[in-house]
This record gives sequence, structure tokens and C-alpha cells, in this order.
Amino acid sequence: MNNETPPPTLPEKVRQWRLSAELTQSEAAARIGLRQGTFSRIESGARFPDAATAALMVQHGLFTAAEYGEAALARPPVPLAEAVREAAA
Repeated sequence: MNNETPPPTLPEKVRQWRLSAELTQSEAAARIGLRQGTFSRIESGARFPDAATAALMVQHGLFTAAEYGEAALARPPVPLAEAVREAAA
């Protein structure tokens, strides 16, 4: 039996970063260069960050590029219409 705790998900890492920095979502979004709504959706797991957004988050230490890549590979395939809606959000 494996009793290891799974590593935190990207949304969990984003939330941990924000809370450890003692920032509101609005403050965290502004620090990174995102809209608050975008940051909120990423933190809640409702939106997966696109490559440009992930690059900003990696630059600010929210997660590593390797963690982003692993999370992207672990995602189930997204139907094209949903991918277009995500990109427009």
C-alpha cells in the first residue's frame, strides 16, 4: 500500500503561493499581470493556464515549468469548442 501524499495540483500550488504571500486574489493577479477573474478561475481549477499565462506564473514562482508540463500531460483531452472558450476567457 502506498501512503505517500500526492503532490499538490497546480490550483493548490497557486493558492499556497498566494496565501503564503498574504495576498488577495486581486493583489496576486496584479503582481503577476493577470486579471483577477483569470487568476480566480486558475486557482479554483475551473481554468487551466495557457502557455503564456503559465510562463508568467513560473516567472513569479507559483510552480515550475516541469510541474506545468506534467499537469498538462495529465489533463484529459479537451474538445475543441471548450478549448476555444477557455482561450477566450
